Parts: sequence; C-alpha cells; structure tokens
Amino acid sequence: MDPMDVSDSTPNPTTSPRCRSRLCTSTGKIVVAQSHCGCDSSMDIRALEVENQILIDRLNAKDREIMALEEQNKAAIDVIHSMRELVLRPITIGKSSRPVNSTSLCSYIDYQHVTAKSDPPYSHFVHLPGELRNIIYECALVSAHPIDIWPITQETDDKRGGHDAMLKENLKGINVNLLQVSRQIYLEATGIFYGHNAFRFSDEYASIAMVIFFESIGSNCRYITNVSAHVSFNDRSAYALYDLGTEHDIRMEAEFIVLCRRFGRPSFNSLLGPSFDEIHSSEVRAEAIVRRLPALRFFSLVVPHYVVLRVSAMTGQLLTDMGFPEEDAEMVETELTTYQAYLQENMFKAAEAMGAKVKSTLIFLRRHPSFPATSDGLNLDDDGEMGRNGSKKEYKTLGWDIKYGSYGCPEIGISYVVDKEACVASAKEEQ
Repeated sequence: MDPMDVSDSTPNPTTSPRCRSRLCTSTGKIVVAQSHCGCDSSMDIRALEVENQILIDRLNAKDREIMALEEQNKAAIDVIHSMRELVLRPITIGKSSRPVNSTSLCSYIDYQHVTAKSDPPYSHFVHLPGELRNIIYECALVSAHPIDIWPITQETDDKRGGHDAMLKENLKGINVNLLQVSRQIYLEATGIFYGHNAFRFSDEYASIAMVIFFESIGSNCRYITNVSAHVSFNDRSAYALYDLGTEHDIRMEAEFIVLCRRFGRPSFNSLLGPSFDEIHSSEVRAEAIVRRLPALRFFSLVVPHYVVLRVSAMTGQLLTDMGFPEEDAEMVETELTTYQAYLQENMFKAAEAMGAKVKSTLIFLRRHPSFPATSDGLNLDDDGEMGRNGSKKEYKTLGWDIKYGSYGCPEIGISYVVDKEACVASAKEEQ
C-alpha cells in the first residue's frame, strides 16, 4: 500500500454515518460532532436537548427570583423615602398626653393636613422586619450633628432670631412626628431618638435650659447618652466678661419665654416657671438630673473664649479682696481642686452604678477673628490670664479629656465644632 494513500485508513467526517453530540455552553444549542464509537447518536441528541431545556428553565427561575428581590428592595427604599416625608400630627414632648402643638420640637417642621384615604395602612410599615424599621427610625430621627437646645449666640445674632431660629435650623432633616404615629412605633423609636442623638446646651444659663428640656421629656431621660453644657457660673468655677445689663436680661428673658413655650413648660418668670432669681437652684437641679441619667456615656463642658475660669485667673485677686496673703493662693487652688473632685465623683452616679464609664471632656472654644480680642483689660487669647492653663491641669487630674473647638455656622444651627487638629497640636506641645 502506498504510504501516502490514507483514503481507506482515515474515516471521512463528512460521510461517516456515525456521530456524537455535545451541548454548546456559549449558545445553549446542541452541537453534533462526528463519532466513530459505532452507536446511534439520535438518543444522545435527545438527552442533551432535555438537559439543555432543564438548564434554561433553571436560569429563567433564577431570573424571576432576582427580579422579585429587586422589587422588594425598591419597595423598601420607597418606604424609607416616604417615611422622611410623613405628614402627621404634632408630637407630645413630656409626661402629658396632650399635644403641645407649637411648643414641641416638631412644630419646627412645616406640615399640612391630609385625608385619611391618602394615608397608607399602618400594617405596611409595622409588618416590615424589625431591622428594617430600625434603619427607618435612624434615617428619620437621628440628626447628623448634635441637637443644640440652647445654642451659643453672640449679641450680633439678633438678626438671625437668636436661640429659637438656630434651634429651628438645627432640627431640619429629622422628623419627630414619626413618634406620634402609633403607640408601638413610639415605644420602638423613642429610645433611638433620645439615645442616638447628642444634646447640647451651649450658651450661658445652660442649667435653666437643661431643666426645661429634661423635665419636659420626663421618663425619656433614661435614654439620654450624650450631653454637652456650658460651663457653670456657679460654685466659684467661672464668670463671663460681658455686661449683664437691662438690655441683655430682657433679650435672654424673651428667649427663655420662647423655649418654655416650645416644650410646654410654665412660662419664664411666672409663678411656677424658672427665673434668673433661681439660677442657683437651676444649677443644683440640672446637676441632680445629670446624676440620675443611667444611660449617660458622654458628658462635655464647653468654655467659650470670653469666659474667665476663676480658679487660676482670679485666685490672687479674690484672696487679696478677702484679706488673705498671696502665699495662700496655692492652698486655695488645692482646695478648689478637691472640691471639683468631689463634684466629679457624684456627677455620674447613676450611669456608673449601671456599670458604665462616662467619658468626660472639657472643650475650649477659640475666639473667632471677628470677635474683640480684649475685654476689661484681659487678653481673651491668653490662656494664663483667662485661667485656662490651671483649669486644664485640674480637670486632667480628674480624668477629663481636654479638647478645643471653634464657633460653628449659626445659619445651619451649629453653634460650635470640635477642632480635632487643635487637639493634636495641643497634645504635641504638651509632650
């Protein structure tokens, strides 16, 4: 046989009656290939066609499952967006079940009445998984920044409306009306609103504002976890460098009247309401409330740039006025530190009884360049003259953190912002 002649030894694939088949994974079609196994390929082709159809059915089922999940996800997102725009009745803030209307937090949110037919059934929301409801509560009730009930304002802020206008801006973006939907939602969401938000009382006479707010929310105080307050003027701790004249007192009284109305409390300077004459009792009541907050985890004292801390700045002058020799200054400062330690020991009694360690912070606000640099002969930027150096040392011995901040943007209701860069720079200087 001619070695180049292979016509008899190699089968012709185009004429061979025998073949084999396979499934093309890229096209999903049956591909028939030539085979020399000596068996009929028709049965193999049929089996592969059946297998191919099964795979196609499975893919279609998966597609339907994916589409169903996408629809559920879209429905959940629609619910979240709709909850942000809920139009409901005003919330009651305090022990009373009577709606407070304009005196409540929610009175800041514009709303209009809607008919019952346009409201979605409550079951659509309460039947959602608890985890999803918690996400909705977070979106609707938790602010991206602290809620400043009594924000710092300068005397030049009258055009902005003072404390009330800043609080109104501060509350934009949250909808406490959600708490009034039903008893179940109120019980589920109240702890999130009071426990996940940080509450500030940043301006002078913070103790009066704290008493008004905490007494209005009643037993909901047990959820409070984060409180920040203006440093107390009581108990020899500090005093402010500005004229507390008639004009200032009238302005502050008007602000407190609005705040009392906002939270449904007896009017300021009324028979049952708070007043400037009872500032000492307000300090005592505010401290007593803080001591009874079982969930408290963070507490801050804010020191604006114009506040003189007496312990270091005024000790010598006070001793001289009282007839003591100047060498007794160190002794008096030690006694004041001991007194502060006593206050610190009793400040967070309830929270520590629950096994929690409260993180305490002293925040110094730096003077804005547009504010005066001196007052009554004192350099407001001098930490020594203003008593900040001594106070930092004292509070550090009590376990407090020392931080710095700058005045915020009144237009959006933020009175101050903690300056992390300033904290880092100060830590490096002390090292």
